[in-house]
Amino acid sequence: MKKYIILLPVATAVIGLKACYPGFDAEDLRFLLWPLGKMLGFFTGEPGLWQAGEGWGFQGFVVDKSCAGFNFWLIASSAFCFTLVERSKNKWPLGGLILALLSAYGLSLLANTARILGATLLLKLGADLPFLASDFAHQVEGTFVYFSLLVLGFWGFDRVLRLKVAS
Repeated sequence: MKKYIILLPVATAVIGLKACYPGFDAEDLRFLLWPLGKMLGFFTGEPGLWQAGEGWGFQGFVVDKSCAGFNFWLIASSAFCFTLVERSKNKWPLGGLILALLSAYGLSLLANTARILGATLLLKLGADLPFLASDFAHQVEGTFVYFSLLVLGFWGFDRVLRLKVAS
């Protein structure tokens, strides 16, 4: 039970960040939006243009605060920190916590890039099949991508920790 005490600062940080989120703008979320825009530019072949206070402008869409994946990042960070504590036999060193947070950050960037690329594909396909351009299809695609990558990310992170604990 003692080992779970380390989750108290994590939970406090997550709740605090979530409470502050409504006041954040694109500049506050630049740590998520900047690499996301660069990755989207790489995959689409279209360099985005950073618009101060707005986010990344691409032809036909803007990657703004709502696309940053902030909530996914918080959930992945929480899940990875919990998994780290659950798999540890003793207290994990600071390195374990850093691994959890960096892994969650990388997974968040991957998930949001996949989600936005999928959404743009749905919009293109929606020209012939209007249902695919609907808000509902957008939500289903986002849920599928987030859920799938969170499960795969958790599985991979757990495997790494199991190997480390076993050795």
